[in-house]
Amino acid sequence: MANFVVPARKILQPTDMPAWQSSKAYKDYMRFLLDLNQSVTGKDNFNCSPSENVSRIVQLLETLDKWIDDVPPLQQAQRFGNQAFRTYHTRLTERAGGILRLALPDSVDAAALEEVVPYLVDSFGNSTRIDYGTGRWRRIAGSAYYIINDSDML
Repeated sequence: MANFVVPARKILQPTDMPAWQSSKAYKDYMRFLLDLNQSVTGKDNFNCSPSENVSRIVQLLETLDKWIDDVPPLQQAQRFGNQAFRTYHTRLTERAGGILRLALPDSVDAAALEEVVPYLVDSFGNSTRIDYGTGRWRRIAGSAYYIINDSDML
């Protein structure tokens, strides 16, 4: 059984980037993104039958989308972001383990699930700064890579 660890940020300043960019994980992640891109290039996305795993992830996304209706934007003067995002993010933080449990195969153990939860939560930005961040798409793709490629987890 794999030794799972709750993730911690390792890239805290620009000088940390070269170590990441020269790592096997970075190369594998970039290959994943290229393969993902190539796998859909020229394909009609309306004529496909999703696998059970893809359907589970779609259900997770539909749940997250429904929460947008449950937590409407507040009427406020806003320059950067709406305060309702904090409510949404709190809900996500509290329920991430449960919705991921439903989205992932039953064979995923509790330690692996605990390791994946922060990737999902962080992919939605920072609730303190109400910062959705341009990096969230990388975190979402990183979460997908992790879920798909961690053979010890799946």
